[in-house]
Amino acid sequence: MIQHFIDDLVGVTWESQRQKIGSIYPPLLLLFLFCSLILQNTTISTRSAYITIAIVYGVISLYFSIYIHQVKIVNKFYILWFLLFASLILFRTLFNPVLGDVVRLLALLTFTTANLIILPQVFSFRQFCLIGSRLGAFLVVLGFLPYFGLSFGIGFIDVSLWGSQLYWYPSLQPMMSVFVNPNQLGSFALFATIASLYEWKTDRSSYTTLILVLNLLGLAFSNYRTGWIALLAALAIYVVYTKLGREFMTLAVISGFSSLLIAFLMMFNVFPGPEFLTEVSLNNRRELWTTSILALQERPFFGYNFTGVVDIVGNPHNSYLRMFSAFGLFGGCLYSILSLGIPISATRQATTDSQVILAMLLVSFVFVQIFNSLSFVGVAMRSSIIALLMGYSITATHPD
Repeated sequence: MIQHFIDDLVGVTWESQRQKIGSIYPPLLLLFLFCSLILQNTTISTRSAYITIAIVYGVISLYFSIYIHQVKIVNKFYILWFLLFASLILFRTLFNPVLGDVVRLLALLTFTTANLIILPQVFSFRQFCLIGSRLGAFLVVLGFLPYFGLSFGIGFIDVSLWGSQLYWYPSLQPMMSVFVNPNQLGSFALFATIASLYEWKTDRSSYTTLILVLNLLGLAFSNYRTGWIALLAALAIYVVYTKLGREFMTLAVISGFSSLLIAFLMMFNVFPGPEFLTEVSLNNRRELWTTSILALQERPFFGYNFTGVVDIVGNPHNSYLRMFSAFGLFGGCLYSILSLGIPISATRQATTDSQVILAMLLVSFVFVQIFNSLSFVGVAMRSSIIALLMGYSITATHPD
């Protein structure tokens, strides 16, 4: 009897401690995750950054196996498309194994899969937004210090300004904060700005307003024009949602994506259109996009894989063209179905403010991928954020 009493007491104690630990650890792990992803965009060595990221993902996976046990998926349709996409990359890499492509394949099968399926089960969407927005605000505060003559470097952290001019105020230089490039700060500030709206919508206190304003200033001072366009697109669908409802928001997103595709085809004379579209340089991206299209025409079925595209095109500054030229028409279509279909699905499911914020984030990064070659594949900071957002849409964890 005494032994049963001790067992029961120990069991209760262990269970209570288990629940306590299970509630405290996720925010800390999420903060470590963000910091490790940002780390690779500082002056630290690539090897050290990747080792740190691998350790953080390993700890998160261990936490998942102890406290969560099972994976819940609400949208198996997109999981199927992802498996097809991963299988195609596996086949293409085995057909012509190159070290760089093997590394990307391993990253896809491990980190990207974890971002899509496992990590959204560990961190709630609310935690993802709140910690991301606060970290973004902190990075912006650091980024403002050099404007007051307080540039500094500590180890691999270098807080300084970028050597160019702000587009909207040429007397100042763009902000970088701890990053080595202002575009990286701009990408995180874009995410943090929209994420800040999650809390600000329900608690319009001076504190939440300050976080929102700081992240918005970070985006403005980063010179990240793609982020400005993406933010406007996200705000536009939010306005449609508040004025006309969810159905019209979905229609607006589908219409917007379709219009962009038609405009793109007009730019390259596939469809007849205004002459000025055929002359738009898009900050010298037209030549890179044309080269990517020519590469696809040469190998429309198999593509050149990741390494081959880099050798031929360099940085195509377009995620979709990158995937089409790397993996042919089939691979490009699979990637487009995932990247465009999940945001559309998110707008159709949006019935709460948190789900609308998730849809806004997904749509914003669709625009980012149009002008950048980053994708949801890999372990890069922006790639991981995109994949995690997609994961929140396709897993059964409620965004709240």
